[in-house]
Amino acid sequence: MFILAECTFPPIITGILSQLYKIIIILVPIGIVIFGSIDFIKATIAKDSNAIAASVKTFINRLITGCITFFVLAIVTWLFKGLLSGVNDASSAMDCALRIIGG
Repeated sequence: MFILAECTFPPIITGILSQLYKIIIILVPIGIVIFGSIDFIKATIAKDSNAIAASVKTFINRLITGCITFFVLAIVTWLFKGLLSGVNDASSAMDCALRIIGG
């Protein structure tokens, strides 16, 4: 039995969740670049080798976190749109999930 067996979410909620999903997909890479640049600029202006090394480590951690976030969302989208769309007795659940992911 599926949790979303009957899609009782109002269209406004699925629309908001869909927009939030799209915003996360766009803002994660932009945030990584902006915050990484700010850290590198601050470390370079300070001319402190320890600060530069710390900013590189922070940037790598942010990059890994961003990649994990992006790929988890991409894999979930791929699963819902590709693999699970042919499952029997899941059409209403799939319709509901695709409305949230696809808009």
